[in-house]
Amino acid sequence: MEPTSALSAGGSIVRAAGMLKSRTGTRLGSREERREVYSRFQSAVVAMIGLAEHMRFQQFRYPWVMSSRAVNRLEELRRSHQVELLQAYMELRLVANPGPMTVADEVLSRLQLLMEYTGRKEERQYDAALDALAEAQRRFVDSCRDDLWYLPRWWQAWRPAWWSSKWKNLRRRQAVSPSQHQRPS
Repeated sequence: MEPTSALSAGGSIVRAAGMLKSRTGTRLGSREERREVYSRFQSAVVAMIGLAEHMRFQQFRYPWVMSSRAVNRLEELRRSHQVELLQAYMELRLVANPGPMTVADEVLSRLQLLMEYTGRKEERQYDAALDALAEAQRRFVDSCRDDLWYLPRWWQAWRPAWWSSKWKNLRRRQAVSPSQHQRPS
């Protein structure tokens, strides 16, 4: 099996994942769960980038060493990374809000483009695809930060429950006098 034909099979995962899209927009996961899923997806994408770099290094730095056994090992490694990426993406589909989800789709399409250029010798196009993927990942992280925001937004300051909890905390602090915190002599 040729390395370039093995790499071109990676686009089918993105196409299959694209068919499973839903536009519900409901919040299904807690912040902690979403944070874990976002980081798992990001880790899977980084692992795929590392694999692409490794495959490029193996194919173009040492082309005479690439026996069929080495190509098969790279193919197994690619499959295992793609399975992890697909599992992370499906988890993301379960708990993510629409903002990070749309950017995650863009990250996957940029990753597919990067994997297509992995088997070719066009260095500029590969570098451009890597830069586009890095920019999409930055947007994904920014979108996740907005989604996982812990401070109240400007419009949430008018919520009665938020104000009552702040008032209770203030009264609780005032109830404890400074003399109670002094050490006994």
